Amino acid sequence: MATPARRLLPSFVTNANPVSTHLDPRDIPRAVKLLREIVVLGDSIPQMTNLERKGLLKTAQSLVRALETPVEAIARSWMVEPELHAAIDIAYGLGLFSEMSKMEDNTATVNELAEICGADPMLLRRLLKHIAAMEVVVETSLDSYGPNSYSRALSTSHYADWIPTTSRSIGPALYTLPEYLRKNGYKNPDDPSNTAFGLSKKTEETFYTWLMKEMVRPRHFSTTLCWRIVILLEAGSILISIPYKRDFCPAPR
Repeated sequence: MATPARRLLPSFVTNANPVSTHLDPRDIPRAVKLLREIVVLGDSIPQMTNLERKGLLKTAQSLVRALETPVEAIARSWMVEPELHAAIDIAYGLGLFSEMSKMEDNTATVNELAEICGADPMLLRRLLKHIAAMEVVVETSLDSYGPNSYSRALSTSHYADWIPTTSRSIGPALYTLPEYLRKNGYKNPDDPSNTAFGLSKKTEETFYTWLMKEMVRPRHFSTTLCWRIVILLEAGSILISIPYKRDFCPAPR
């Protein structure tokens, strides 16, 4: 029997593709196995070491991947996550996370936040609804929102610096990389003046030459790079050891 989602699909899609395989969970037997592992570990979460917590987190993420359908995986990768990145960047530009972290009673209405941030209330309402659905902030009641640990982290420059670094420099280069490789015949990049970053910014300057032209971006980049190294090292997934001085990492402010 067709599910409601399948009934919405036009005939040219259902006739041309094995839809049942796209709209079914990817690996039910594996999902059952992973869920049992999580249930067994559930009671020990408060006593877990950081390494054990990360192992459980990886198992939980694997459970999500096993339960989601291929269509849901595609939507997550190409719709949900890019839209969330844009929404967080907009909220960052408005100073929303910083303002929410200052709220004494941990909640404010859309109109109150709009006045503080200088945004159109209707636009901010749509933005807040989106990031609340993604659990970046908390919807405390109708048209009222408050911070959580995620948004509080984004209120500090130590973590918020990731946003401008990604959206202004690293992000455009990543999105331009497929076009760059096509134009260069899928050859390994070896020319500092001909890069995906240069194509994205329409410049022959190297990334670091461009970066040092402004006073703020180098700080954004250094903070992001430092934390990226730390996270990869902690996860045990970095393939090479990159020496760096501890005092290179800016202190939280």
